[in-house]
Amino acid sequence: MRRKLPDTIKAHYLFNEHGGHRKERCEESGKNFLDFSVSLNPYPPPVNFLFNPVLFNDYPDNNYLRLKKRIAREHNCSPAEISVGNGSIEILRAFCTYIFKENVSFFTFDPTFGEYETSSLLAGGKKTTDYKNADVIFLCNPNNPTGKLQSKEKILDLLRFCNNKEIILFLDEAFIDLSDPDQSLITERNKNLFVLRSLTKSFSVPGLRIGYARSDPEIIKFVDCFRSPWSVNRYAEEWAICALGEIDNLKESRIKIESERMWLTKILLEFGFDVTTTDTNFILFSYPVNASHLISNLEKEGILVRDCRSFGLIDFIRIGIRTHDENIELINAIEKCLLL
Repeated sequence: MRRKLPDTIKAHYLFNEHGGHRKERCEESGKNFLDFSVSLNPYPPPVNFLFNPVLFNDYPDNNYLRLKKRIAREHNCSPAEISVGNGSIEILRAFCTYIFKENVSFFTFDPTFGEYETSSLLAGGKKTTDYKNADVIFLCNPNNPTGKLQSKEKILDLLRFCNNKEIILFLDEAFIDLSDPDQSLITERNKNLFVLRSLTKSFSVPGLRIGYARSDPEIIKFVDCFRSPWSVNRYAEEWAICALGEIDNLKESRIKIESERMWLTKILLEFGFDVTTTDTNFILFSYPVNASHLISNLEKEGILVRDCRSFGLIDFIRIGIRTHDENIELINAIEKCLLL
């Protein structure tokens, strides 16, 4: 018998929109595209990684103890507090599958990443508009798509509230290494805190799929139970162990990203766009005249940008910050499209 989906799950929840369609567009059209719809590090530090194909002869260790030990050493915690997954989305889905059942509620600070709501509803969660009544609060810091970074002190205040109410704070820090890692809560030991991280954004390897989380060992134990067996392959595991040794070198990336962010913001404002203040490697701006028309014309010019209607933001566009030469191509394409 087929499972009957709850009435709260509308059709579009099953097809949550994301950026990153360059491969698909290239294959469909036979043309090449610059993809500004994704938010990756345009200046990733090199990872000195040599993979021995002999490692493919064995299954991965499904407990990923070696990788967990390396992550735990980075964040001064126990490997029992670490979960790894095939991208941060797999960990989010496993967390929701474990946590949500009938009458368990969640809250999101909208507009934000749509997968929190999608994954929660699919797992049987119920959305509430009052964070005080939630069982789980999802917070993205820096937030996607606005790029707003909350201070560590402010999030610790929210965590204290969650402790008093026995609410789990699910804190997604996918972009914090490209913003200000000093505002991270990844080193906090708290039974009501679940911190999610992504390595593939920081090192600009989205096709590799590797994410991890830190939380209370009891939560981690069950999240790992709901993760697919051997979901992180041997190549990704070995690469992640090497990449963690380059975390400190992301400081240079942040400096370059900030410079490009200031340059792009200045020009977008000169074009007359309403630009949202951002603290990370992407920029959100509005074009009430006709955002969908601009998005379509940019694609004709070989530029992909993020349509933000799936965030509930009509007439908004998000662009990932790329290298200076690529950003010049974007600006030239926007200027041309505004004249059409």
